Amino acid sequence: MKMLQRKISAAALWLLSFVFIFSLGVTKVRAYVTIGAEIPVNCKKITDDNTHVYKIGIKAENNDSPAPNSDLLEVSENGMGRFEININEPGTFRYRIFEIPGSDPEFVYDNNIYDVVVYVENAAGDGLTYSVVAHSSGRDTKPDVISFADVVKDSSQPESNPEKVPEPDPDPEPEPVPEPQPQPSGEPEIFHTINIGERMSGGVIDVFLTGEAFPVTMLVLVTVAVSALAVSVFLFKRKKTGEEDKDEK
Repeated sequence: MKMLQRKISAAALWLLSFVFIFSLGVTKVRAYVTIGAEIPVNCKKITDDNTHVYKIGIKAENNDSPAPNSDLLEVSENGMGRFEININEPGTFRYRIFEIPGSDPEFVYDNNIYDVVVYVENAAGDGLTYSVVAHSSGRDTKPDVISFADVVKDSSQPESNPEKVPEPDPDPEPEPVPEPQPQPSGEPEIFHTINIGERMSGGVIDVFLTGEAFPVTMLVLVTVAVSALAVSVFLFKRKKTGEEDKDEK
């Protein structure tokens, strides 16, 4: 009997130890019910026929933020669209929402950017609840709604392109001062041009007795005249000497 009690006590102790160890090693994983968080976007009216379409984009700011079901919304003017995000755990998730500008030159597209934070918290019965807070970049106040408003360009007034009047130069460059001309020397230079007409009308003497060649030509003429005179005197004396010799004979 005592042996049986010991075996029962040992089995109970082993079972209690197993349960205790199992309770320490196993952690219960809580599964939350997935919720679909929505971020509404309002697009304002800009034309009379409601034909303008907005293209709105969304981008997750980090890898911890679940990706939206679609990263692009096409919303007609004066309408509203919603980005949907499936979330299955509590946390703080950040996104950026903006308009993708089109190529129509008649419109000025809204360049506003919204930083959006989705706060997800626990709810009763393994559920989740969320809230959305948006902040417009460059503005201090938080907007009530995320909205975009494009503008139609005013085509009634054509763009003016007035001629640009040149501004006066505050530091104009001085006009160049003319360089002084060299003063003439005391002895003026004499230039004389001999052309064919002068040679035809004045003859050779006019040519040699005028202009720069005058000193040289004068010396040549004097030399020739003296030489001719010397030859004439020599011939005259020789002739006279010959006649005297004849008379003596």
